[in-house]
Parts: sequence; structure tokens; C-alpha cells
Amino acid sequence: MIFLTDKQVKKIINMKEAIDIVEETFKCYSEGKAIVPNRTQIKLSQGKSTALYMPGYSENMQSLGIKIVTVFPDNVYYGRKTINALVVLSGTKTGEPIALIEANYLTALRTGAASGVATKYLSRENSKKISIIGAGYQAKTQLEAMCCVRNITDVLVYDISLKKAKEYIYSMKKQLSNNIVFKLASSSKEAIKDTDIICTTTYSKKPVFEPEYLKKGVHINAIGSFAPDMQEINEEVIVKADKICVDSIEAVLKEAGDLIIPINKGLINRQDVNCEIGDVAIGKKRGRENDSEITIFKTVGISIQDIAVSMHIYKKAKQLKLGKKIN
Repeated sequence: MIFLTDKQVKKIINMKEAIDIVEETFKCYSEGKAIVPNRTQIKLSQGKSTALYMPGYSENMQSLGIKIVTVFPDNVYYGRKTINALVVLSGTKTGEPIALIEANYLTALRTGAASGVATKYLSRENSKKISIIGAGYQAKTQLEAMCCVRNITDVLVYDISLKKAKEYIYSMKKQLSNNIVFKLASSSKEAIKDTDIICTTTYSKKPVFEPEYLKKGVHINAIGSFAPDMQEINEEVIVKADKICVDSIEAVLKEAGDLIIPINKGLINRQDVNCEIGDVAIGKKRGRENDSEITIFKTVGISIQDIAVSMHIYKKAKQLKLGKKIN
């Protein structure tokens, strides 16, 4: 068995590889070729913090394992990471553990890759302007993924912490093309006005932008909320959307407040959740059909994404002779 750190994972895999793998896992999942039990959530600290246990298996992807994630938002006050994650991989022939992979970067990578797949199928092909709401760790790979599938020229950034927003812009300017223009938005209203793609990456329990400022044809990647009481996206935006696409209908209807809340209020029903992105990728359902559609991709994450990407990382690590051996 080997152990791989976040730093080693970054060396082994790039975003384009991750997008291709995640797209294949979406296809497998929607075709019923992956076993993904509902993840177990444990609430701690009076509900402020969460521990998640996410197993998954796909014979097609030759992947078996579990991801463990803890989300402790108050860690930001102690200068510690709010998300900590680990993947345990097992061999599909013998069931023996073959790898432990630090999965903080992996989580951000595959979440970004999921939005990359959704952006490829649901955003307008000529999309150039992106709004990032929530400038944390996840927001970096979100932008990176969208730049892989669309020719992005302008990025507007808004965060309730001005310091975080400035640090994010500084970091992404160094990482991405010099041709991209970054702008610090003073409000979410300013951030989303006249934008082609909106990406929300917060832990908010209240909507982070208002519906009246959306432009026709916008695509929204809503990736932050992962519990029934979390709600980044305004109910009016959900009602206004022409197409709502998700990673897993079963998981989203159990965990995503962005959809659970308007459904419980009778504003939309189960049938208004149009499709899984895997159905779009295999051609079973249609993605964007015209330039005026407002589309939403809501993801809570499905474990087979992490497990399949981890298996790819493990195989490459063996070839590159990376990782610490553990008896």
C-alpha cells in the first residue's frame, strides 16, 4: 500500500485529465454501472460541522474505495483548513487496501472537473465572462475547469471577505493565462450582472444573489451547499431556470437545500429536476438547446468521482514511483 500527499497528487494529474475521468464516471453512474450508496453524514458541534463517509464501486472504472471528509467552517478562525479529506482505495480483485490518498486537493479537483463537464454541455459555447461567488479553496479549481472547456476572458470575483477575494485574484492571475481580466466585485449584484457563467462556492444558508440581475442564457454551477438547510441559490432563480441538471437525482433530492426547500414549498416539483449530467453526456437527455436558456447544474458530489480519479492517480503514481510505501 502507498500513501500520497496533496502535493504529490498535484504533480500526478491535471484538470483536463480529471474532467475526462469525471465525465466517464457520470456516464457509468447514469447507466447504472456504478454502486454509490447514499453518503453517511454526522453532524457535530451543534450542527456547525459535518463528517461525511462516501463509499463507491464501479466495475467499469475498476475502482473501489471510500472517501472520508470533514467540513469544519469555524476552522477559518484558527488558521486551519475548513475541509479535510482522505480516500482509501482497495483492489477490486482481492479487496486488499492499496492506497491512502490525501484528498483535500483531490476533492477540489474532481468538484471543479464536475463543473467543467456541466459547463461543457450546459453553457453557451461562446461564454467568456464568469462570476465567482465565494473565493475559497474550491473556487480555484472551479475556474481552472471552466477555462479548460470555454475561452474565458473576464472573471468577476465576490466574497464577503475582501481579503480572501483579493488573495484569490492574486493567486489565479499567477496560475492562469495573462489574457484573462480579473475584477473585484463589491457585491454579488455587481458580480453576476451581464455574466455568462456563475459559480457559487459558499457554505451559505441564505441565497447569495438575487434573480432580477440574471441575464438570459446564463449558466449556473451551484456547488457549495450539501445539506437540506443550506441554500446558495434563490428559489426564484430555481423557478426561473429552463433546465435543472444534477450529478445524482437521488443524492440531490436528499441533500441539496437549493432544491429541497423550493420543492417543500411547492414552488417546483420532482419532475422539474430535468436530468443527470451523465444522461446528457451519453446523449439520453439534451443539454443546452438554445442561447436564451437559463441552466443550472447542482452537485453534492458522488463518491465514484473521487474513487475513479483516485484510481487513476494511484496507477500513475506506481508508474512514476511516487508515494510512501506502507506495510
